[in-house]
Amino acid sequence: MFLRINTYRFRRLYDSFWIISQALKNPVKWEAITVAGDCLKILMLLHTSSKAAESHTSLMSLLLEAIVMVLLAPENDSSQEVRELKTASVRLVSQLAHSQTSVGYFKDALLWMPSTRRQKLQIRDYISDWHLEVNEPIAENYYTMEKAPEDFDGMGERNVASWNAMVAGFTEVGLNVEAFMVFYEMHCSGFFPDEFTLGSVLRGCAGLKSLIAGWQVHADAVKSGVEINEKCTAEKLRRIMDCKRNIRNVSVIGHVDHGKSTLTDNLLAAANVQMTNTTERSITVKSSAFSLHYADCLINLIDSPGHTDFSSEVTAALRITDGAIVVVDCIEGVCVGTDAVLRQALIERIHPVLTLNKMDKCFLELKNDSEDGEDVGEDAYQTFNKAIDMANDIINANTDSDLGDVAFHPNKGNVAFSSGLQGWAFTLADFAKILAKNFGFEESLMMERLWGENYYDTKTKKWTDVKTNSSTCKRGFVRLCYDPIKKIIEACMNDEKKDLFVWLEKLDITMKDDEKKLMHEELVKCVMQKWFPAAKSVYKMMIDHLPSPETAQKYRVGNLYNGSLDDIYAKAIKECDPEGPLMFYVSKMIPASGKGSFFAFGRVFAGKVSTGLKVRIMGSDYHHLSETVEGTVICMGTEQETVQDVPCGNIVALVGLDQFITKSATLTNHDSVASPIHNMKFTVSPVMRVCIKCNSSDRAKLRKGLDLLYKSDLMAEYTTTESGEHFIAGSGELHLEMCVKDLRLYSRNIEIDVSDSEVFYRETDLEEQFLEPVYLVEFQAPKRALPAIYHILNERKGTQFEEMHREGTPLVNVKAIISVKESFGLSSAVKDKTYGQASSQCVDWGCYDPLDPDSWI
Repeated sequence: MFLRINTYRFRRLYDSFWIISQALKNPVKWEAITVAGDCLKILMLLHTSSKAAESHTSLMSLLLEAIVMVLLAPENDSSQEVRELKTASVRLVSQLAHSQTSVGYFKDALLWMPSTRRQKLQIRDYISDWHLEVNEPIAENYYTMEKAPEDFDGMGERNVASWNAMVAGFTEVGLNVEAFMVFYEMHCSGFFPDEFTLGSVLRGCAGLKSLIAGWQVHADAVKSGVEINEKCTAEKLRRIMDCKRNIRNVSVIGHVDHGKSTLTDNLLAAANVQMTNTTERSITVKSSAFSLHYADCLINLIDSPGHTDFSSEVTAALRITDGAIVVVDCIEGVCVGTDAVLRQALIERIHPVLTLNKMDKCFLELKNDSEDGEDVGEDAYQTFNKAIDMANDIINANTDSDLGDVAFHPNKGNVAFSSGLQGWAFTLADFAKILAKNFGFEESLMMERLWGENYYDTKTKKWTDVKTNSSTCKRGFVRLCYDPIKKIIEACMNDEKKDLFVWLEKLDITMKDDEKKLMHEELVKCVMQKWFPAAKSVYKMMIDHLPSPETAQKYRVGNLYNGSLDDIYAKAIKECDPEGPLMFYVSKMIPASGKGSFFAFGRVFAGKVSTGLKVRIMGSDYHHLSETVEGTVICMGTEQETVQDVPCGNIVALVGLDQFITKSATLTNHDSVASPIHNMKFTVSPVMRVCIKCNSSDRAKLRKGLDLLYKSDLMAEYTTTESGEHFIAGSGELHLEMCVKDLRLYSRNIEIDVSDSEVFYRETDLEEQFLEPVYLVEFQAPKRALPAIYHILNERKGTQFEEMHREGTPLVNVKAIISVKESFGLSSAVKDKTYGQASSQCVDWGCYDPLDPDSWI
């Protein structure tokens, strides 16, 4: 086709169209109509010159939305151009009439526009009146262009006809030859090379000033293949909120230290979202929510903690999302934390995708660990495959017929391979797109060949399903994915720049002069980001493989609604109906800018929440009949923007309800008789506590601080004895530490004395019997550090029951049972005794009778 269509490169049109639609309401602003016409003409050309136009749904949406804007433009004596544009628009609609997809998007475009019923009928009449009169001469020029080669360098006589056909095509839609030359030059040069001037573009198509301004800002990024969104605005996000199928609500989950937050920060940077300060952050202890715009989709991304002390934060994030990215260290594989969060996701009927993270370690740290260097790629494949199999075992053990098949299969595209630290990632779909043409396969078949028992022999040029004894026969993934990356990275690390730049040129990767001077890991990072930018692959995986609210709520309603599934509230949730009664779930209270004030953070499952709306509040043990929402806020990184209202399927923070809500609640219309949404089911519980004391003059501040802590922390509990002692209970040492830190803040930094931690025993109904809580603890260490691990276990009266060597790595996993009382200081002891070589993670597992050590419950 003439232009290599990339809908991301035309996202600036979206903003332009919105501005144009507002301007078109004013009959005086004919300049806006001219801009709309130019935008529409280019979109017409792009659409009809692309064989794959049906797959570019974002482009289709923009095209039809532009048509609606033109059709709704006012007419008067000086609007001959408008009438001509309307005629051309309807002709294009007629050309698309055979496509059900086109009809569907056209209907959506009508719904999106601020049009009256009379205007919609007017559009229907336009199409009805002109449909039979339309012929195809204009289309003939477009379709002729499809026959033109992609690269016109060295164009011979046989291509003159195609060249002329393209010129005629541009002329037909009103763009002159100069404009055609501009766009042709952009195509051949890879979009704005250094010698390409902005002035020539403006001269070629003056009406696209707003579009060009956006392109100029991102010219270098587009040239290098890195996709960058314009800055998110509240107005842009609010527009997409009405299009349910373009929304993705996603949690980032995984084991502690597997790189969730680092990967999330990279994704946010690519979406041009201002991140929270992470310079001092070594571990995530609270979820962070971000609303962002990418590829015409609204993505609500929640980065959740990996430490099991804070698994209540994970539960709260999963309750209000529909999909999850499970982040797994490609070397360490599936750990106890991975198991815990993936089970939580499946319980909530959350659809997962997987990314094997820290791929840079695989190439930079383990490259010489194999005795046979030729097998290092096969070792890596086996390590990756083992991690995927273990994750699928967890899924198979927690199957849910309503959720369907959610197993991870790299050859289906729901598994990514990423380096959050270096900012690159790929899926097999990325490699399939590159390789399919060379092998003469469809991309889907190429993906199948890149995983599993598929081997390629470079000598015979044949595929087999068994490995032969030939040294030229390798597994498809190893030969065509792993080895090329390894080759590039080794060239960077070994300063083999001459060969490197030759390979990069073949891959169409352009390096700037200052980038060519980079060395070793910095060079690896730069090259890999250009080849496989993380955001592009991971966001595409999210959009393609995770459900929209419209899809997910159909099978989640049974888990969510605590009433009859036949009542109007359940039906509104199931259909994600913005016109239905309000059903809003507050999953947690998050601090607002004012001291002691909180946002009620959650999701609209049905109806619409708006500023000034009166709502009924249903908590687990409290009820308020009629309170007013004072504001609706969306979280955009460090910025919080107010919008007037938010429809169902979206995540939002509410202002003015914090004095009525503790921890979580269901909100409905004030006159509603709905049942509440089910309370969340946590996988941890308070197992230890500390005693809090303060000066008598500060007791009122302390009590207020304790109330605020209890309100905002899903797992924190506090009690006050008759003697006036205050106890805070938490799910672990680290959780208690953070509770005390928050308490100091909420109590306005009064002086507080904190006792040592003690076990929070659980009382039973059997003769006042007390049970002591125990942890399942997993250690991960190199083999040489195992003696220290077993010494620590013996000192703490732990019981080891599993030891497993991680294939292809020097790591060993050890699992054991240890009482909560003996776990105090365990993490520090492990790091000290093993000189930082090992780590440990405790999971709330059960309890036992201290008088009968064999009585595990």
